[in-house]
Amino acid sequence: MPQSKSHQDPGRRPEQVGPYRLEKPLGQGGMGSVWRAWDERLKRQVALKRFRPDVEISGLRERFLREARATAALKHPSIVHIYDIVEQDSDEWIVMELVEGETLERLLRIQKTLPVSQILDIGRQIAEGLAEAHAHGILHRDLKLSNVMVNPAGHVKLLDFGLAKRFLLEEESSAPDEQLSRPGMLLGTVHAMSPEQVQGHTLDARSDLFSFGSLLYGILTGLPPFHATTSLATLVQILSHEPRPIAEVRPEVPPELSD
Repeated sequence: MPQSKSHQDPGRRPEQVGPYRLEKPLGQGGMGSVWRAWDERLKRQVALKRFRPDVEISGLRERFLREARATAALKHPSIVHIYDIVEQDSDEWIVMELVEGETLERLLRIQKTLPVSQILDIGRQIAEGLAEAHAHGILHRDLKLSNVMVNPAGHVKLLDFGLAKRFLLEEESSAPDEQLSRPGMLLGTVHAMSPEQVQGHTLDARSDLFSFGSLLYGILTGLPPFHATTSLATLVQILSHEPRPIAEVRPEVPPELSD
């Protein structure tokens, strides 16, 4: 059966997706792209995330739609809001809140180091967002610098629940989840993984908290707690390496926070 035009040319994009007029690209990743768009019905700026139809990974489309379903259930100021899902020409688009600002990754590239007081405020907002997700039985599973936005007022938004998964309130059958996250199939960014992710174990909220600790370590010191010359060596470090205490790397960090 011949493919649709959309699948033949994954780089092509329409001018209009449902009632949303695309304006300019905001980012491109391995699994999709994000665009700034104008909602012609409600007269507001939004962001549209497009699943890449040319990526052939089993269960990827289901995982993409899982992001929308999981995040749409969460109503918290620290979590990006999902508005809609639109299917057009065999492509799926997630319509979400447009967040102005910088990712933590870019913010650190610009400023090099952040004051401890600012990091504490950012950390508090991330923790509150995670607590809301966990209260709804949802894990993030890929908490990293590029998935945290900080707007000009200092407000934090957690992005990209593309690896999100219900862990307590799962209402679906186990079959789809086995396809999405089989034992031995690593999902997530190497530096953001918890030991149980590395080992392919069943995850709960503690996995996100480990990743949160790694993120805080990184923004406090400017160095990831686990980093080696190869991805495999980094995974081994996560399982066995004890990072230097933060207070040794940055003495002005309060001992309670370092601990």
